[in-house]
Amino acid sequence: MIRSVPTPVHPLTPVRTPVPRPRKRNPLVPIGITGLVMVALGAVASWFTSDAFDRSLGRLDEQALRQAGVALDKAVESQRGQALSQVRLLADDNRVRATVITPRFDEATVRDVLDDLRKATGASVMAVLDSAGKVGAVSGLDSLKKETLGQTAAVKAAMEKATADVWSFPDRVLVIGLAPILSGNQVAALMMVGYELGAPALAAIEQSSGVASALVVADKVVARSNADGALAAAFEAGKSLADGQSRAVELGRGFLARVTRTSEGAAAARAVWLVGRHHQAALFGPVPQVLWMPAVAVMATVLAMLLLSIVWTRR
Repeated sequence: MIRSVPTPVHPLTPVRTPVPRPRKRNPLVPIGITGLVMVALGAVASWFTSDAFDRSLGRLDEQALRQAGVALDKAVESQRGQALSQVRLLADDNRVRATVITPRFDEATVRDVLDDLRKATGASVMAVLDSAGKVGAVSGLDSLKKETLGQTAAVKAAMEKATADVWSFPDRVLVIGLAPILSGNQVAALMMVGYELGAPALAAIEQSSGVASALVVADKVVARSNADGALAAAFEAGKSLADGQSRAVELGRGFLARVTRTSEGAAAARAVWLVGRHHQAALFGPVPQVLWMPAVAVMATVLAMLLLSIVWTRR
């Protein structure tokens, strides 16, 4: 009899459902957003710092223009004092009085005396005016011959005492001194001494302050601190400015221009001042570039973080 062998029964093995592994979060997006914010903040901070530095340099330009104007005022005052001192002496000089207080005025003789005195004193112009203000004899400025200046404030004041003023002529500016030549108690004539306010005075100011300048009479440049032809166009542009006004002039090179007057008279000459934009920047070396370093450093840091994040996500 054949016996059947029972089939072994194996226990059921439970089927395990695979648990999904959590996906790695991509850090690039938050890092990128954070990086952009950091770069923007760094750029804004650097921009504000750089802008404040530029404004400081601009204030130094303005200060240089104002100081140059003050220097010219001092030069004018110095020449006014010199003209006053000189004209007082000459009004009492016997060589002048002997040729002026005469029944007959001899222009040639007076002119010869004035020529000698002008060369000896270094004055630019000397003249003798009659009591009505008419020029009787002149040395150094032939255009004054036979001119009548009796209506000018300086001539009127000089009838009482020595005075000084700044006069503008078509081709020059003079600091003049006037004093009465007395015959007894009467004013027989007026003595005039003039010193030119021109290139030497302007050049001295430019040398000390770095500010170029030009004197303008009736829209014509009559004197300049230097002969640099590149500044001609900038001076022409600066002439249109109102007195006391400053404005940037961009003509190849950047300038800041300002205009002042040599005196309070309506016909006074005007001084046009020019200084190179940010002319003191060289004293600060690489500071303007260094101000942008924070933004560059932040950008480099963000790029490094992004590169590390990319490497990490590919592992």
